[in-house]
Amino acid sequence: MADHAGPAETLHDHADVLVVGAGAAGLAAALWLGASGLRVLLAEQDVALGGGSLLDRRWDSWRAKVCAALRGLSSMRCLPRTTVLGAYGHGVFGALETLSPEESARFGGLRERLRIVRARRVVLATGALERLIAFPGNDTPGVMLAGAALKFLRHYGVAVGQRPAFFVNSDEAYETLFSLLEAGITCAGVIEVREKSLAAERAHALGVEVHAASLVTAVSGRRGVSAVRISDPRGRHRRWLQADCLLISGGYSPVISLASQLGAALNWREAIAAFAPDLAPAIGQVAGAARGVFGLAAAARDGERAAGAIAAELG
Repeated sequence: MADHAGPAETLHDHADVLVVGAGAAGLAAALWLGASGLRVLLAEQDVALGGGSLLDRRWDSWRAKVCAALRGLSSMRCLPRTTVLGAYGHGVFGALETLSPEESARFGGLRERLRIVRARRVVLATGALERLIAFPGNDTPGVMLAGAALKFLRHYGVAVGQRPAFFVNSDEAYETLFSLLEAGITCAGVIEVREKSLAAERAHALGVEVHAASLVTAVSGRRGVSAVRISDPRGRHRRWLQADCLLISGGYSPVISLASQLGAALNWREAIAAFAPDLAPAIGQVAGAARGVFGLAAAARDGERAAGAIAAELG
C-alpha cells in the first residue's frame, strides 16, 4: 500500500510582513518592503515566482530584475511551493511547503513542511479566479477556461486546439486570443456577451469575427467540440460556428478566502461583478487582483501602494 502520509515536519517562522502570492502585486510589494529594511517572508504556491506575469513575455525583464533584487536583500525570504492555508488572527498563519524532489532526497525523504508564521502585518496578493459561464453543453470535452488555454500555451508550448472559438464577457480573456493568433492558430470567432469593447475592436482589426451581444446556447460533439450554436440575448438561434474547442471566460473574482478569515469586509463591485475585500490596516493590506485591481501594471502599482502603507506604519 502506498504511503500517503509521508514524513513531514513543523517549523516556526517570524517576519515583520508576510506577503502571500508572488504575482506582479506580491513581487512589487515584497521588493518595496524588503528595501525598507523590514523582514519579509514571501510565500508562493507555485514552483516559480511571477504569477500572471509568467504568461506575458513583455514582463519577463521586469520579473527577472525584481527577483534578482529580492535575492540580494538579506531581510527577504522567498518560499515557492508554499500555500498559505489559514489565517488565524493575531498575526498567525499556517502555510504548507511542498519540497522539491531534490530537497526531499537531501532531507531524508521529507515531503512537506508545515510552517507556523507569525507576522506583524500581511499583504494578501492572492490574485483572482476565472469564472465559468453556464450554458447547455459546457461539460463537453474541449470546453475549458481561456486562462487555462493561455497557461498551456505559455508554460508548455501547447495549443489546445487548431480552430478555437471564444465565449467571453470581459477584456482579460482576449489575451489568450491574441497569444494564439501570434502562435499561428486560426480562431473560429468570438461570441461576446457585450455589445462592444476595446478588446473586441482589436480582435476584429486582426481579422477575427466577433459576434457581439451574443450567447452560446448549445455545443455539438460527444468526444469533443465540433460546433457551437450562437443565439441572441433572448435565445433566438443565429447560426452554428464550426470549432474544435471552446474557450470561455466569465470574468474574474478576487480570491478572498484568507481575507474573509481575517474578518475583512466584503464589498460588492458592480464593475467586476464580484466581491472585493477591505482589510483593517492594523492587520495588513490586500493588493492587485485580490482587491479587484486587474492588469499587470495596475497590480504592480497597487502592490507598491500596499507596501508603502505598511512601511509607513511599521517605520
